[in-house]
Amino acid sequence: MSNDWVGAVVDAYGHRSDSEESMRSRVLKDMLTLEPLGTNDLPLHPELHSWQIYPPSIEKFVGDVYAQAVTELDRPRKEIGVFKSEVEKTRVVVKKWKTDGSGGLTWFGRTSEHEEGNLVAFTDLHACLMRGHEKNEAEYTPAIYDVNTLLEWDVEGVLWGGRISDVEMRLTQMHHSFPGGGLLSDRVFTVLVLAFRNMSPSSEVPDAVISESINVQIPIDISRFPLPIIRRAHTSLYATLHSKSAKHVYQNQHPDASAEQSQKTKAGKGIVVGRYASVERIRLSHEEGKETTKWEMQTVSDAGGNLPSWVQKMGVPGAIAKDVPLALQFIVGKKV
Repeated sequence: MSNDWVGAVVDAYGHRSDSEESMRSRVLKDMLTLEPLGTNDLPLHPELHSWQIYPPSIEKFVGDVYAQAVTELDRPRKEIGVFKSEVEKTRVVVKKWKTDGSGGLTWFGRTSEHEEGNLVAFTDLHACLMRGHEKNEAEYTPAIYDVNTLLEWDVEGVLWGGRISDVEMRLTQMHHSFPGGGLLSDRVFTVLVLAFRNMSPSSEVPDAVISESINVQIPIDISRFPLPIIRRAHTSLYATLHSKSAKHVYQNQHPDASAEQSQKTKAGKGIVVGRYASVERIRLSHEEGKETTKWEMQTVSDAGGNLPSWVQKMGVPGAIAKDVPLALQFIVGKKV
């Protein structure tokens, strides 16, 4: 995606007029933080229209998110270790690192490289990470027991100018079990998932990058959304006699829900609302006679509850590094 396109979509507000001050505030808004987005920050949607005042066009929104994602990925990194594993007798090496992002946030990330056709191809990674990302992640991540889509944008008919394809955008909830033998409550994360394939990636080496796909997840506060959308959640807010504040409880009783056994055992149990943002990118490059996909991912999070932040940060680098062999094994298994 060229810088020209990013600049163009920053000025593309669709058919709605807006004040200069409002436009400027949108351009400057940092979306990749732990501050959740509201309805006015999101592109127009039929179920949100009565709650939205001059929302950005979907073209502008995607352009803004892409520009900020690249900014985060390009920040200086400090290496903090290497994780090594093996999948189907193929060695897997994952470099762990961290960066200082905007707002004083610390992002933890990982990078792995995969030779084309050796275990997996770029198209395999794209299908797993960019097409129905969170549902695939639930398949290979034991801690995730429920993925619930709350709202989806229809992007059919959007003119992307031939620059991007395979666009997906939706609000979803991820329900995670936490380690500790029941001592720690489960977590629910509500995020906007945006994924697309970049048809004109940039590169320091001319024509080296053949293809690029991006997946970005941004925290959402579902309590600030219309009631019909809130009712789709698999959590309920209850007030108790012995607590000064209400607590969230996991419930999978929506008419379209098909609770699995792992979900049934969670019914009625307390769950804590957490937040995270993440950026994931895969780039297929052709250099020195071979094709290689670089898979990068970084995240910043707050699990909420009473868990100290320093304890949370200790576990993040190792957890995201282990996701690589889990995903690769899942992909290989699907191909058999």
